[in-house]
Amino acid sequence: MLARINESFQCAGQACEPNVHSDKFAATLEEIASQSALASHASSSSAPARPYSFLSQPPALDLMDKMGLCASRPHTSDAPNRSSSSSNLSILSPRESISIFPYITAELRDANRSGICIGLSTQWLRNIHTGNPSARMDALTQGTQGHESAAALQQRCEELKNRFRDQGAGASQAKFRALRCMLQEVGFRLAAKAKYAFPSDVARMINGITEENSAHLLSFSFADGNGHTVATATSNGMTTLFDPNYGEFTVQPNQLSSLFQSLSNRYLNPNALDLRTITAQRVSRTDDH
Repeated sequence: MLARINESFQCAGQACEPNVHSDKFAATLEEIASQSALASHASSSSAPARPYSFLSQPPALDLMDKMGLCASRPHTSDAPNRSSSSSNLSILSPRESISIFPYITAELRDANRSGICIGLSTQWLRNIHTGNPSARMDALTQGTQGHESAAALQQRCEELKNRFRDQGAGASQAKFRALRCMLQEVGFRLAAKAKYAFPSDVARMINGITEENSAHLLSFSFADGNGHTVATATSNGMTTLFDPNYGEFTVQPNQLSSLFQSLSNRYLNPNALDLRTITAQRVSRTDDH
């Protein structure tokens, strides 16, 4: 069943209070983002988008229990080996899917090892209109200013969450308020959030996230209590989904349900993460209002 929760951006008694620390935080991020954008622009003008290779597989990643997480094992047993030898291939289970990778436009490797998917997804939304997909992923790889900025965003979210918990907020409320305030500090606002059961309510969710010129943060909740955050942006009739564990995927609206099912299958095998709900939160820039 669909459970919808609408919350105004400035809730009574829960407003994000500007202070010296938040001003310094925003200024620091602006400096990092400015330098990152210049590097991204230079990269986009000189490097073509790279095709995804099924043959190059990084080491498996361990799962970590952190806010907004999770780091998955993204590329194990992704597809049949294109070489003549296939004796070492794993047999795909009925729910394992390899179909997410034909949709990928640019891959991102190892950026989410420390469980900073909220920060990475937010940073991706900040850069969505800069460069090409490959350049945006390059700007989020470990060791870049974009990755540093994403880590700072994640840390800020954690700090705010802890502050709200100390003030008596429940765990879920503290997470939402922390995310809302962190986004406000970097020029975004959350209009509303809606929780959808997976997979029964996916069609309803898709109707919202495929609205033209919209952007969303999607929070995955798994059966074991783990969570993960991805982002979407829709324009020109196409929806781009960014998963910090994989990269960018671009699909038509009628392909989005298949992409979500394939992602769910991928998290189940080999990561043993059973997707149960998705919370969609629409994000917009404050200067658009």
